[in-house]
Amino acid sequence: MTNDAKARDRKLALVTACISIGLIVTSFSYPAQSSGFPRILSVTLLGLSLLLLWNQRSVPKPDVEDSKEPPVTVEDAQATSGNGQAIWKSRAFWMFIGTLIYAGAISILGFFTASFLYLLIATLFLGQRKPIVVTLFPIGLCALLYLLFRVVLRVAIPSGFFM
Repeated sequence: MTNDAKARDRKLALVTACISIGLIVTSFSYPAQSSGFPRILSVTLLGLSLLLLWNQRSVPKPDVEDSKEPPVTVEDAQATSGNGQAIWKSRAFWMFIGTLIYAGAISILGFFTASFLYLLIATLFLGQRKPIVVTLFPIGLCALLYLLFRVVLRVAIPSGFFM
Protein backbone atom coordinates (compact mmCIF):
# COMPACT_ATOMS: atom_id res chain seq x y z
CA MET A 1 0.00 0.00 0.00
CA THR A 2 1.45 3.34 -1.02
CA ASN A 3 1.71 6.32 1.28
CA ASP A 4 -0.92 8.09 -0.84
CA ALA A 5 -3.40 5.25 -0.33
CA LYS A 6 -2.66 5.18 3.40
CA ALA A 7 -3.24 8.91 3.66
CA ARG A 8 -6.53 8.59 1.74
CA ASP A 9 -7.72 5.78 4.01
CA ARG A 10 -6.76 7.78 7.09
CA LYS A 11 -8.69 10.83 5.84
CA LEU A 12 -11.68 8.65 4.99
CA ALA A 13 -11.62 7.10 8.46
CA LEU A 14 -11.44 10.50 10.17
CA VAL A 15 -14.22 12.03 8.05
CA THR A 16 -16.44 8.98 8.56
CA ALA A 17 -15.78 9.05 12.32
CA CYS A 18 -16.74 12.73 12.48
CA ILE A 19 -19.92 12.11 10.47
CA SER A 20 -20.90 9.18 12.67
CA ILE A 21 -20.33 11.22 15.85
CA GLY A 22 -22.57 13.91 14.38
CA LEU A 23 -25.20 11.30 13.56
CA ILE A 24 -25.02 9.87 17.08
CA VAL A 25 -25.55 13.33 18.58
CA THR A 26 -28.40 14.03 16.14
CA SER A 27 -30.10 10.73 16.94
CA PHE A 28 -30.72 11.92 20.49
CA SER A 29 -33.17 14.50 19.11
CA TYR A 30 -35.33 11.75 17.51
CA PRO A 31 -38.45 10.43 19.24
CA ALA A 32 -37.64 7.64 21.68
CA GLN A 33 -39.51 4.95 19.72
CA SER A 34 -37.58 5.57 16.49
CA SER A 35 -34.11 6.49 17.73
CA GLY A 36 -32.73 3.01 18.43
CA PHE A 37 -31.99 1.94 14.86
CA PRO A 38 -30.21 5.17 13.80
CA ARG A 39 -28.10 4.99 16.96
CA ILE A 40 -27.10 1.39 16.25
CA LEU A 41 -26.14 2.29 12.68
CA SER A 42 -24.20 5.37 13.79
CA VAL A 43 -22.30 3.51 16.50
CA THR A 44 -21.51 0.72 14.01
CA LEU A 45 -20.24 3.29 11.51
CA LEU A 46 -18.09 4.87 14.19
CA GLY A 47 -16.67 1.49 15.17
CA LEU A 48 -15.85 0.60 11.56
CA SER A 49 -14.18 3.95 10.94
CA LEU A 50 -12.09 3.56 14.10
CA LEU A 51 -11.20 0.04 12.97
CA LEU A 52 -10.03 1.43 9.62
CA LEU A 53 -7.99 4.05 11.44
CA TRP A 54 -6.49 1.39 13.72
CA ASN A 55 -5.59 -0.82 10.74
CA GLN A 56 -3.76 2.07 9.12
CA ARG A 57 -1.61 2.29 12.23
CA SER A 58 -0.63 -1.38 12.00
CA VAL A 59 0.20 -1.50 8.26
CA PRO A 60 3.93 -2.20 7.91
CA LYS A 61 5.99 0.57 6.38
CA PRO A 62 7.64 -0.35 3.07
CA ASP A 63 11.39 -0.61 2.84
CA VAL A 64 13.15 2.44 1.46
CA GLU A 65 14.54 0.43 -1.45
CA ASP A 66 11.11 -0.96 -2.36
CA SER A 67 9.35 2.40 -2.33
CA LYS A 68 11.17 4.00 -5.25
CA GLU A 69 8.39 5.76 -7.11
CA PRO A 70 8.68 8.18 -10.00
CA PRO A 71 8.46 11.85 -9.07
CA VAL A 72 4.93 13.24 -8.99
CA THR A 73 4.09 15.88 -11.57
CA VAL A 74 1.37 18.51 -11.34
CA GLU A 75 -0.85 16.52 -13.72
CA ASP A 76 -0.45 13.38 -11.58
CA ALA A 77 -1.31 15.28 -8.42
CA GLN A 78 -4.79 16.20 -9.69
CA ALA A 79 -7.63 14.38 -7.99
CA THR A 80 -8.08 10.96 -9.53
CA SER A 81 -9.81 7.81 -8.48
CA GLY A 82 -8.04 4.48 -8.00
CA ASN A 83 -7.99 3.70 -11.73
CA GLY A 84 -6.56 7.08 -12.73
CA GLN A 85 -9.90 8.45 -13.90
CA ALA A 86 -10.93 11.95 -12.80
CA ILE A 87 -13.09 11.64 -9.70
CA TRP A 88 -15.99 13.66 -11.08
CA LYS A 89 -16.18 11.26 -14.04
CA SER A 90 -16.58 8.16 -11.87
CA ARG A 91 -19.89 6.43 -11.17
CA ALA A 92 -19.17 6.33 -7.46
CA PHE A 93 -18.89 10.12 -7.30
CA TRP A 94 -22.22 10.64 -9.04
CA MET A 95 -23.92 7.99 -6.90
CA PHE A 96 -22.59 9.84 -3.83
CA ILE A 97 -23.96 13.15 -5.15
CA GLY A 98 -27.28 11.46 -5.95
CA THR A 99 -27.44 10.04 -2.43
CA LEU A 100 -26.87 13.51 -0.96
CA ILE A 101 -29.66 14.91 -3.14
CA TYR A 102 -31.91 12.01 -2.07
CA ALA A 103 -31.21 12.72 1.61
CA GLY A 104 -32.20 16.35 1.10
CA ALA A 105 -35.26 15.44 -0.98
CA ILE A 106 -36.72 13.24 1.77
CA SER A 107 -37.80 16.28 3.79
CA ILE A 108 -39.31 17.96 0.72
CA LEU A 109 -40.92 15.07 -1.17
CA GLY A 110 -41.42 12.61 1.66
CA PHE A 111 -39.61 9.34 2.27
CA PHE A 112 -41.49 7.11 -0.16
CA THR A 113 -41.65 9.54 -3.08
CA ALA A 114 -37.96 10.44 -2.72
CA SER A 115 -37.01 6.77 -2.34
CA PHE A 116 -39.00 5.77 -5.42
CA LEU A 117 -37.42 8.49 -7.56
CA TYR A 118 -33.92 7.77 -6.23
CA LEU A 119 -34.22 4.04 -6.88
CA LEU A 120 -35.67 4.63 -10.34
CA ILE A 121 -32.87 7.01 -11.35
CA ALA A 122 -30.16 4.87 -9.72
CA THR A 123 -31.22 1.70 -11.53
CA LEU A 124 -31.16 3.55 -14.84
CA PHE A 125 -27.82 5.19 -14.00
CA LEU A 126 -26.27 1.84 -13.09
CA GLY A 127 -27.18 0.40 -16.48
CA GLN A 128 -30.42 -1.49 -15.98
CA ARG A 129 -32.52 -1.06 -19.11
CA LYS A 130 -35.28 -3.67 -18.73
CA PRO A 131 -38.48 -1.65 -18.19
CA ILE A 132 -40.02 -4.27 -15.93
CA VAL A 133 -37.01 -4.22 -13.58
CA VAL A 134 -36.67 -0.44 -13.66
CA THR A 135 -40.29 0.01 -12.59
CA LEU A 136 -40.94 -3.00 -10.34
CA PHE A 137 -37.74 -2.74 -8.27
CA PRO A 138 -38.49 0.74 -6.84
CA ILE A 139 -42.19 -0.06 -6.39
CA GLY A 140 -41.45 -3.36 -4.67
CA LEU A 141 -38.77 -1.98 -2.38
CA CYS A 142 -40.91 1.01 -1.38
CA ALA A 143 -43.85 -1.32 -0.68
CA LEU A 144 -41.59 -3.55 1.43
CA LEU A 145 -40.29 -0.54 3.36
CA TYR A 146 -43.84 0.70 3.90
CA LEU A 147 -44.94 -2.66 5.26
CA LEU A 148 -41.89 -2.96 7.47
CA PHE A 149 -41.86 0.53 8.98
CA ARG A 150 -45.51 1.63 8.93
CA VAL A 151 -47.38 -1.63 9.42
CA VAL A 152 -45.04 -3.91 11.36
CA LEU A 153 -42.88 -1.49 13.36
CA ARG A 154 -45.40 1.40 13.43
CA VAL A 155 -42.64 3.97 13.07
CA ALA A 156 -43.31 7.49 11.84
CA ILE A 157 -41.82 8.07 8.39
CA PRO A 158 -40.70 11.53 7.21
CA SER A 159 -43.50 13.08 5.17
CA GLY A 160 -43.32 15.79 2.57
CA PHE A 161 -45.61 17.39 0.02
CA PHE A 162 -46.58 14.14 -1.71
CA MET A 163 -46.66 11.51 1.02
